[in-house]
Amino acid sequence: MTNMATNIVNRTDLSGLIPEPVTREIIQGVTEGSAVLQMGRRLPNMTSKTQTMNVLDMLPTAYFVNGDTGMKQTTKMKWDKKKIYAEEIAVIVPIPEAVLDDADYDIWGEVRLVEAFGKVIDGAILFGTNKPTSWRDSVLETCTKAGSVVAATPYIYDDLLAEGGVIAKVEESGYLVNGIMSAIQMRAKLRGLKDLNGNPI
Repeated sequence: MTNMATNIVNRTDLSGLIPEPVTREIIQGVTEGSAVLQMGRRLPNMTSKTQTMNVLDMLPTAYFVNGDTGMKQTTKMKWDKKKIYAEEIAVIVPIPEAVLDDADYDIWGEVRLVEAFGKVIDGAILFGTNKPTSWRDSVLETCTKAGSVVAATPYIYDDLLAEGGVIAKVEESGYLVNGIMSAIQMRAKLRGLKDLNGNPI
């Protein structure tokens, strides 16, 4: 009986098939294919599956000093430890040897699934779709629990920009909005916005 473990093609056997520039291109492509990774801040490379990061949890408060003899006041700052969990994304693309033998085009170029990887990352982080169990709640779940959700109405401009709109909800939490992520269909809705005179906004 043949031992299957000895017949598996390992990483060393394939080291010459994936040149370093291609590997870098895949990683860069995943970043460009994910809306979340494009908007996020890049952290240092992790050396293990988990990493603990100190996050500022309480901001300092400053005070005016009343004249030359005024007393300077103290303030408190607080940090919290957040744990980052790295999870693997993988897919197997079976390609018959006969297809590889007959192929007159770049098979490797066809099977780089950077768009699929980006879609999986965005779905997990934003909506919790197939999210690893080690990850925290998705953005949507967190917003819903915090009551920071705006129900869609026919007045898209107000839903986004008015008092009580999506951007106002973010600002109420003490943050400035520096980007927006939405379904691609939202582009048409925004282009279609008109004022009371029918002029595009």
